[in-house]
Amino acid sequence: MKKNNKRKNQKGFTLIELIVVIAILGILAAIAIPRLAGFTDRANKSAAATEARTILTAYSTLVAENPNVDLAAVDPDDLKALTGDNIDVSKITEQKNIDGKISFTYERSGWFVKCEDGQLKDPSEKS
Repeated sequence: MKKNNKRKNQKGFTLIELIVVIAILGILAAIAIPRLAGFTDRANKSAAATEARTILTAYSTLVAENPNVDLAAVDPDDLKALTGDNIDVSKITEQKNIDGKISFTYERSGWFVKCEDGQLKDPSEKS
């Protein structure tokens, strides 16, 4: 005579097992998400600094060709030709060329990079 054992013939997970797995996934997500957000901030900060360095190089080229150039009056298309298509030249403000010393401010993803007298400052977040 066969013993009728429904428990052994059933396949799947119990409710307790599913709750435990969901709780573990929740804990892992609570740990991982804030850490990933930090990576994004650092990446945006680094990208802003790198793009500002490219802009400084472009402005240095313009000043080398014409020491009296007014950086605020430079055609955006000419600047874009020097910096490439990935840099939004409309985010460059306060451009100055005083005796060959280049100054400007560049904003990317909420990070601001200031260049004063040809020297880049560390990026700072918008206040």
